[in-house]
Amino acid sequence: MRLSPEEDDGDDAEARAAVDDILASRGEEKRIRRPLADLAIPNSSHCAGKLPLVPRGGCSHANAEKVLSTMFQHASGFWAGGADETATARQVAETVGGPAAHCSEGTYGEITTVGLHTVLLRVQEAAGLGAGHTFDGFLDLGAGTGRTAAAAALMGFATEALGVEIGPQRFALGCSALAARGAAAEAELARFCAGTGQDGGSGSGDGSVAPASASAAAIATTAAAAAPALARRPSLELYHGDAREWPRLLAARRGRWPGCTAQSVIFMGAECFRDALLIAISAAISEGCPVGTHVAVLGRRLPAQLTERADRTWLRGLGSVLAKTTWSAAAEVHLYRLSNTSIEAPEQK
Repeated sequence: MRLSPEEDDGDDAEARAAVDDILASRGEEKRIRRPLADLAIPNSSHCAGKLPLVPRGGCSHANAEKVLSTMFQHASGFWAGGADETATARQVAETVGGPAAHCSEGTYGEITTVGLHTVLLRVQEAAGLGAGHTFDGFLDLGAGTGRTAAAAALMGFATEALGVEIGPQRFALGCSALAARGAAAEAELARFCAGTGQDGGSGSGDGSVAPASASAAAIATTAAAAAPALARRPSLELYHGDAREWPRLLAARRGRWPGCTAQSVIFMGAECFRDALLIAISAAISEGCPVGTHVAVLGRRLPAQLTERADRTWLRGLGSVLAKTTWSAAAEVHLYRLSNTSIEAPEQK
């Protein structure tokens, strides 16, 4: 997995520029250092906002990526790779104990938009749902800046997207992206997403886009003309905190237990999570969600004790799918369904 660059305390601007050039040349996902000294860490552990309008069925993954590139152009999770940020994740993991994984919990990477599209189509299939089905919610545990959660909503897989992130800088970057979203992002969406669906084909609109040189007013007119194709405005909420505590984080903010349902999807980028941390997070999922909730785990399988059938709630394995990430063209994502022995009938041999 590619690591995000640590901040450089040196004063040699020429040397820093040379390092940036090297980082930018590593594959199609650029790793360009950005100064975070002026980044304001929010006083609140929560931020939220509405995403741009999306067509019925969502944007295609390619067009959603164009929107995300605009929204998060000043808020990349790869910029927050300093020692303090990685130490925060490592300290949380060390409190649960147990042997470490093959890489540090502070290692950062992301599933790509096309990779997430592949995974969520497979979850729809595993749940016995048709393409185009909208889940009640999408929750990313270890969300970085919230880019993955936003992608799920833009592609039409959920109208409510949430993310929980322990790193203060990545949480702050995500909040800044939400706060900065305005007319420019709306214009980009109108140009790129009108009339496209989850499969990348035509939706109810004609798929036309305004030229790149068009003014914001002209693009807004294009968006209005695309209605009623532009039908939904999904939401994105970000929480700063420990993924093991996500039910309480959400309940404290909302004044009620989180609205996780049997039609919700939980995502974890967990290649570098140790067994003990995954067991603790899975216990929180069992506490906060009902039987039927689907869980997608990127990079590794859940520990066997969580997936073995027993007289308790357990996570039933549903197979795996290969998905593109920032470090691999075909990373394995393992799928599970929250199950209970007293409710679910035994599997047929």
